[in-house]
Amino acid sequence: MEGVDRLNELKDEMLVNNIMSRLDCTTKELIRTTATISKRWKNLWTQLPHLIFSEEDDTTYFGCDDTDTDLCDYISFIDNTLNQCPANLNLKKFKLDINYSSLVNSEFKSRANSLIRYAISRNVEDVDLWLWDGGVRQDFTYDDELFFNNLCFTRIKLSDCLFNPPNGAISWERLKCLCLFRGTLDEDMIEKILSGSPCLESLELDHCYGYRRIDVTSKSVKKLVFSGYYSNFVYEKDYIDCIKINAPYISSLTIKGGFTLRELVLLDASSLVEAYLDYWNNWTEYDPFEEDVFRGLLKSLGHVEDITYGDQCSKLLSRLEMDIDQKMEIERNRLLEVLETNCPNLEELGVL
Repeated sequence: MEGVDRLNELKDEMLVNNIMSRLDCTTKELIRTTATISKRWKNLWTQLPHLIFSEEDDTTYFGCDDTDTDLCDYISFIDNTLNQCPANLNLKKFKLDINYSSLVNSEFKSRANSLIRYAISRNVEDVDLWLWDGGVRQDFTYDDELFFNNLCFTRIKLSDCLFNPPNGAISWERLKCLCLFRGTLDEDMIEKILSGSPCLESLELDHCYGYRRIDVTSKSVKKLVFSGYYSNFVYEKDYIDCIKINAPYISSLTIKGGFTLRELVLLDASSLVEAYLDYWNNWTEYDPFEEDVFRGLLKSLGHVEDITYGDQCSKLLSRLEMDIDQKMEIERNRLLEVLETNCPNLEELGVL
């Protein structure tokens, strides 16, 4: 208890900013934990500029069953939590991670949009939204004007998303980092995102689908992460088997994860300084297309000063180097055969 007493001697601001803000936990866990430490700590969480809601973490931590009733109860808990926050609280980060089912889809979207609007009304800077259907693969459609016309966002991370801006435009003037996971978007939407985010520095497309080309011509974007490209429509007419990347101003490129691609073409990456490669082909255990793609990437990255290879690409590199050594050995033996046939005295001269 001596340690707790010494902590209680600290000012509220010190407790909130230097201790509570560094705890790696959800808001629900934080409320429960701090309430058991001291009565004085009970309401300090309301001063934190972070609100973290993760249904999976919280239901596991508190021993709840994953049912529709629990989901509604969890959303009610979020509503009650927000009602306790002071009216003048500005948010640094807002995270909402919920697995919703088809049974509550009709109600869930309006409830989720209401929670997102709350965060926007508090001038939230960092938005982390994982709204996903654990039963049937279904994207959450973002179509709220307040979401797409925002002056406060500096970082956005979304999962299972589909963009549908009401007026067709996007304006994220302060956005610096954008990460999309399992999103559906085409080349036109990528262009709208980039043109509406003049300060964007980092773009990550993680297992997104629907585009054939990534054109990053914005001079502000310096980092591009292309992570995974898996199609659920491999045997259908809309299957996409080739991705082309045009990013003349980026300085850092990461290509990783599993792909169902026959071609991955780097058109222009003339400003690249560093690259990280760690991808694999999801078709078969061994696929000659995989080596062709890798060989083409190495050629396009010939000017890059710093290239790092993960485990998967290290194996590809070793295989290519082995093939080169074998080809050189074959050519050497062929040349020796020609020399032996046409110049029988070479062995006496010490050439062989």
